[in-house]
Amino acid sequence: MKFRTMHVSFLIIFLFLFSSLSVSEATIRDSQYQPSTLSTVPIITLQPTSNALEKAQQPVVRILVHPDLWQNTTIQNAVVEYQQDLNDQGFNALLYTSAVGSAETLRALFQSWYSSENLEGVVLIGQYPQAYFHHDEVPNYYPAETFICDLFLTDLDGVWEDLDPVDGVYDSHTGEIHPEIYLGRIDPSSRTFGSLSVEEEIYRYLKKCHAYRQGELSRPHKALTFVDDDWEAWANGTYDNWPGWLSSTYPKRMDIFKRADTYKDVWLEYVTKNYEWFHLCAHSSATTHYLKVDGMWQTITNAEINNLAPPFLFYNLYCCHAADWDTNDSLAVTYLYSSSSSLAVVGSTKSGGMLGGNHFYSQLAQNKTIGFALYSWFQNFEYYTTYYLEFFYGMSILGDPFLTNDIDCTVLKPQLSSPTHPDPSKKYLKTKPEFTWTEPTDAHSIVGYYYLLDQDPTTKVTKDTGIFVNDTSLKITQRLENGTWYFHLVAEDSLGNIGKNTAHFKVNVNQVALRKIIISSSVGGAVVFIALAVGGKMKK
Repeated sequence: MKFRTMHVSFLIIFLFLFSSLSVSEATIRDSQYQPSTLSTVPIITLQPTSNALEKAQQPVVRILVHPDLWQNTTIQNAVVEYQQDLNDQGFNALLYTSAVGSAETLRALFQSWYSSENLEGVVLIGQYPQAYFHHDEVPNYYPAETFICDLFLTDLDGVWEDLDPVDGVYDSHTGEIHPEIYLGRIDPSSRTFGSLSVEEEIYRYLKKCHAYRQGELSRPHKALTFVDDDWEAWANGTYDNWPGWLSSTYPKRMDIFKRADTYKDVWLEYVTKNYEWFHLCAHSSATTHYLKVDGMWQTITNAEINNLAPPFLFYNLYCCHAADWDTNDSLAVTYLYSSSSSLAVVGSTKSGGMLGGNHFYSQLAQNKTIGFALYSWFQNFEYYTTYYLEFFYGMSILGDPFLTNDIDCTVLKPQLSSPTHPDPSKKYLKTKPEFTWTEPTDAHSIVGYYYLLDQDPTTKVTKDTGIFVNDTSLKITQRLENGTWYFHLVAEDSLGNIGKNTAHFKVNVNQVALRKIIISSSVGGAVVFIALAVGGKMKK
């Protein structure tokens, strides 16, 4: 009997798809408000008439750079980088570098942009015009004052008038008095400490903002509150709980408000510790804090602050006149520019500061910008009485108003799978694997991925080593040799952050994985051998 040998090759492919912050006591008292007991004072709530900032889909913000600064190439480069950072943050950041001669011209520009672009906020880089406001004394509440008023630039539909005397200082504000936009100033021109020029200070500051947005400048997400003696009852729950305002965004916090603790040595001890936010309530002039200790005053000067260069990123100063940048080396300017880490200061150009701060901090807890949080606070805060209305007119932001106090720089790993090689423990015939992955959750959205394919299970992918794709699937077009291969992937978000932890997926390629002989029954008097084989010869 003759035997006939038949070689039959079959290719079987299974696809699995998977989704996968030495004067007399009387003078200091006159310059800082002490809230009245709430039970004796009516509360009036003013509601917003506009909600435009909440509705903006792609918020338009404006970067104004003083034309003298714009001639500096180094400043130009830093501003362009800053503009890109804002765009990456989700804004439509527009640049304006023409000269502006007056606060009125500046306001008219803002009104035009608000009408045509739905403008959300503005940052002024360099020395720009400012408006002044005067209010008369309100006995038992606060003294008569003339002060810088940036509310003039942000309330775009209110009626501002210079009535009595006509002296270039506004003294009447009526109509719709809430702001429509928010504003911050980056202007170290009143700073005399240190050896840096204005241009160098601005460049250094913008690089701090960039480093923060890239995750290269950070502090533990915790806050320090320091409330001096005259407001102890507003901090310990008797009348209010000022430190508790921060709870929504800073559950981790050190609160110092007992009289036995609020003295200079304690301030010095804590002001150099590693906190992200500092909320300070202290009697102050534009250049000096005054802490009350046993009826005496301990002072903390701007020079001391400059030498300490506190490491906080953000400040909220309930400190009269602290943000009065007309005064050389004001407290807010010193906090902002003395340190290699300080990014923004909220404070007042006059007697006053923030009350009803719970709403402000609740906005920060929702990852709103500091500018938006102050804007929203102006819309929603409750006045202790109408007499206190102008108490808040000096509230300002020094620094970048588009910062949030919690920058998300963590990019999570994508979840990887393979429709052609679904089980990493098995061997597959196909030499051109396909990979799919799910987009990881990210506060700033994912814009793409970097990948590598090699035979090292520990490879870490970076921008420099990886290949960029903006899809969530990939087919390898080059045939792989037999063996074990690893696909490595990291994601990139819109801030330019790259995942620190690489995702890996293992595939096994083996073209001779299956060899089986099946002996069939006799066919036409012959014994037929049927071989299922891939890429190899059957052995008898």
